[in-house]
Parts: sequence; structure tokens; C-alpha cells
Amino acid sequence: REVENAGRQQVIHAVENDPEPQILRGWARVATGAETCAWCLMLVSRGPAYFSAESAGLKNVSDEAALSMVAAGTDLSGAMEEWHDNFACKVVPVFKNVLWTGQAAADRALEAWNDAVREATAIQESDAGPTIHPSGRNKGAPMTLNQEAQNALRRQLARGDLSATQFAGLKSAA
Repeated sequence: REVENAGRQQVIHAVENDPEPQILRGWARVATGAETCAWCLMLVSRGPAYFSAESAGLKNVSDEAALSMVAAGTDLSGAMEEWHDNFACKVVPVFKNVLWTGQAAADRALEAWNDAVREATAIQESDAGPTIHPSGRNKGAPMTLNQEAQNALRRQLARGDLSATQFAGLKSAA
């Protein structure tokens, strides 16, 4: 049985490492570094967490159409859901067992996000307690850990502790 299992494992590894067909693992947001805000940085830090091109930020584009456009080298900027002025993030497909465009930058973004979460946790656990929303529909309510972490990222970007260019996984088209 052990000998047969070794053979089975060899077949499994061969299938996993077979370049054809590529198995789509998911979609990732990638920053260009042109104008990466705290919100975009948080989305980039998630890596290939998006199950479809549309959930990653492409408006009304199927996975198949997006894959064809990416393979053809088509610029998908016009199809991106934009959340702020000078928005320049992109969406890339991520395939199983293949290094993907922007992976190193996403890893750096995850480190920055984890630092921001630690800072947010320290704020919420401090004697002063969580920050209170000063205005808007949540006025007077305590901020969630995620909101606190977003603000920590904003402060780090504003102070210059983080630079948008250090999270660039793609070059800006502009």
C-alpha cells in the first residue's frame, strides 16, 4: 500500500504542477503606487481573496472576459470601480502554483496592515478606549477595530512612514 500511495502522490504532484490548464485561484487587487490610499492598501493586503473579477473591482466584467483581456494585454482601468480621485489600482488573476503580478507588494501591504491592526488594538485596549466617531451616521459610537486600523494606515501614510510607491505591484499607466 505504501508503494501504491507513493505512486498516487507522484500523480497528484504532477497534476498540481502541470502548467496546462492553469487553475484560477482567485483575483487580487494590485496598486500602481500612483495614488494608493489607506482603503486601497487594505484591499491590496488581502491578496487573492476575491472569488471573481467583479468582486475584486471590475464593473460588469465576467471572469472569462477579464482573463481574455488580461491575456491580450488590454488595459482594464476603464472597467475598475473607482473610489477616489486619481484611483489607479488594478485587478489581476491569480493562478494556483504560479507567482502572480504584485505578490511581493501585497505581502508588504499585509505587513503594513498587520502593523496598523496592532496599533488599532493598542488604542482600543488603552485606558482611553476606542476612538469615538466625531460625526456622520455613527456619531458618538465607538470605532470598530477595522475602522481604527484604517485610520492608523491613514496616519502612517500622512506622516510619511509609508509611501504609496512601496506597495506598487504594477507600473502606473499615467
